[in-house]
Amino acid sequence: MTAAAQPRVLPVVILALGALFALKAANLWVGLAGADAAEKLENPSPDLSLPFAENGSSDAERRILEQLAGRRAELERREQAITTRESVLAAAELRIEARLAELKQKETELAGVLAEEKRNELVRFESLSSAYSRMKPRDAARIFNELEDDLLLPVAAGMRPQALSQILAGMEPEKAMRLTRLIADRGDSAPDTP
Repeated sequence: MTAAAQPRVLPVVILALGALFALKAANLWVGLAGADAAEKLENPSPDLSLPFAENGSSDAERRILEQLAGRRAELERREQAITTRESVLAAAELRIEARLAELKQKETELAGVLAEEKRNELVRFESLSSAYSRMKPRDAARIFNELEDDLLLPVAAGMRPQALSQILAGMEPEKAMRLTRLIADRGDSAPDTP
């Protein structure tokens, strides 16, 4: 670069910085004027009740003020909509929490009812097991041959091994093998046998 070319760049840079500064200043002035105009629209004084043109305002300023007022009204509508949605969501959340608490209470009640029913069932099967244990093994075996598995299994599982072995000896071999398998499988999967 020659020495003559350097001085030409400096004035161009200074001119560009000056123009940038002027644009920034103008933008700041327009922003301040727009904010002042929006405030005047929101809080008009008695002196400003005259039409814009009579107060020395231009059409451009009036349009800017109208746009700002419209934008502010839109923002207020959005804020109100958001507030309403938040209220609706909070109410819905409270209803859901109340419903969950109610469901948990019902679950607890149902668990209690099921536990009571299971205890009652165990008592019934214990009394049946006791009754079959006191019968003659041959008579009990004849009945066991005819009972369905869902009734036979809990009754047989609740019996003393000695009484059950005598009944198994008197049962039909196929039915006795099936009952033996069911009792063995139940022993693996049912921890709450009496």
